[in-house]
Amino acid sequence: MNYAVLDVREWDITIDLERGTPITGEIPGPEKRRLQLARRLIKDHPYPGDFALESMEWVTDGALRLWKAYDPTFMFISYAQPQILGGVVDMTTADWRRLIDRQFQNVDRFLAESGFTPIIIGLGDLVPIEGYVDLSSWDSYVRKPDRLYAGLYGLEDEDDFSRLTNTPGVERLISKEDFIANFGAGKDFARRLPDYLVIAKEGHTFKTMGGSPRMGLKTVARNWRIPVYTPLDDAIQSIVDVNEVVLRNAGKERIALIVLDGIGIEDFQGPHELCANNFHWYTYSQGDDSYLALGTGKHFQFNDYPPGWLSFVEDPEDKRCPHDGYITRLVPDSIGSVLRKQGISSGAVGSRSTFTHLASGADICVECCCCDLYNYGTKAVIYTT
Repeated sequence: MNYAVLDVREWDITIDLERGTPITGEIPGPEKRRLQLARRLIKDHPYPGDFALESMEWVTDGALRLWKAYDPTFMFISYAQPQILGGVVDMTTADWRRLIDRQFQNVDRFLAESGFTPIIIGLGDLVPIEGYVDLSSWDSYVRKPDRLYAGLYGLEDEDDFSRLTNTPGVERLISKEDFIANFGAGKDFARRLPDYLVIAKEGHTFKTMGGSPRMGLKTVARNWRIPVYTPLDDAIQSIVDVNEVVLRNAGKERIALIVLDGIGIEDFQGPHELCANNFHWYTYSQGDDSYLALGTGKHFQFNDYPPGWLSFVEDPEDKRCPHDGYITRLVPDSIGSVLRKQGISSGAVGSRSTFTHLASGADICVECCCCDLYNYGTKAVIYTT
């Protein structure tokens, strides 16, 4: 069984992570000790919120506390504030530079105190929003999109197809059949793939019924290449190579994979190389596609969740992983799960909510519990399998 502790400051509860039901029976010794450690960490260290700059220190302090208490060989650390704040907060250039400086000061502090060998990867730059692709008037069903990709269902009229491909801000429209023929796809990904994917041009994002009520200021750039730094000798040619580099070195030295959300080539401080952040014309969008590519070493179409899929049709009362949003199963081949089978310990701390434990699969994961920028508390996940 895999466990989670949900803490909302006034109270906490321990649950079966996959069933979502409270734990009432006795917990085995090793798992009980890890649960007690995780409960202390999040009880004494509540998440400040997505809009608080102090959330960067929350990640760093939490990672240092977890390292000192558990002594893992591998750590997964994710900072989301540059992407979150950069996307929706109107900042001056000076404000943004101070945020970036603060971010790298936190990275440097963790590495200086812990002595871990780093792999630091920035998931890409943001760009100002130039315009919206308005899909709200289409008769076809549009799934609430992410920033670069939207799912479209029921588009049958050839005139509509032509009109949509010529809509300002649309880079391309591709059918499910053509996508699978050109990209390949895992079984669950192919089953969930929308009839069509709509791809936005750089600087554009989508406007649909049920879209985000918050006014965006920036969106994800088409980041074909992203910055990565490590003193290890291993070459990282692509975002999916990170997984293999971690697994190859974790048995030799203590490795920290540090993920910087919203930081690309323009803002990365210090020496770095560039690695590919794409599969053909698809560029990763700093969502589950990026995190699962890092965690599993597989390109996005061989993980479970395509952009624009109808997640609500798989949300019955007895849904698996009910506290993980649209996620329907835990990731069986994440870095932490592979290391655990090799007897190598791992820990994770991050401010990108559920993606922290899904991508890392670490023995103990500490993450914020947020949705649409609303703070619901702090979560710790204990993996045993």
